[in-house]
Amino acid sequence: MKIPRLIYTLIFVSFALGLVANVVAESPVESWDLSKFVEGQALRGTAGNTLTPKGVVTATEDGADFSNGGFFLASQNLASLTGPSFSVVCKVRKQAPATSYGTIFHSAATTIRLHDKVLKMGCNGEWHAIKADAYDMPLGEWVQVAGTMDGTVYRLYVDGQLLGEWSAVSPMRTEGDTTIGGRVPITEVAEGIKAFESFPGLIRSIQIFDHPLSPEALQALP
Repeated sequence: MKIPRLIYTLIFVSFALGLVANVVAESPVESWDLSKFVEGQALRGTAGNTLTPKGVVTATEDGADFSNGGFFLASQNLASLTGPSFSVVCKVRKQAPATSYGTIFHSAATTIRLHDKVLKMGCNGEWHAIKADAYDMPLGEWVQVAGTMDGTVYRLYVDGQLLGEWSAVSPMRTEGDTTIGGRVPITEVAEGIKAFESFPGLIRSIQIFDHPLSPEALQALP
């Protein structure tokens, strides 16, 4: 029995609407292309939030270079952009060995950083909640580093592969600044001198979503 053309049309329309819905669902609430950064100027995101350079952040055609000591301060913190669930997706390239701390993304709710060679994700003030001890970030290669939170569980991914997870024991912390490539200095490296804990390399892009992305969705991102 032949299926009437109207049914074929309805099936096609439903499929197309489903694809559109998926695209909308995976649109970031904010994103920054750091390859467009101009030294000394704030960088505006797709939703209008700005990143202001602090310390020494060097502009390159591939992204912002934080290896000389510096970071970006965001005009809004993570919690005000996302609420209790989020994904933070960063495209990074390590240029030199991390001899101490190298911050990729920092907020009150979560921090993603290198500690020596180990990639770690801090969750709700628990600085070393997730330790990817088996992962050694390669030098000179672009990798996607992502942290997600579904309201209960934090997860850390590299290139869509899960490296670890941690169950939250308290509501997501919302106070405090959000920074990229480093953080507000807290570590005293010499008398009167504090370090930015800057990432030893380049960051090309930051995408923030108000929901946790699946491994498949992370791998599909540009």
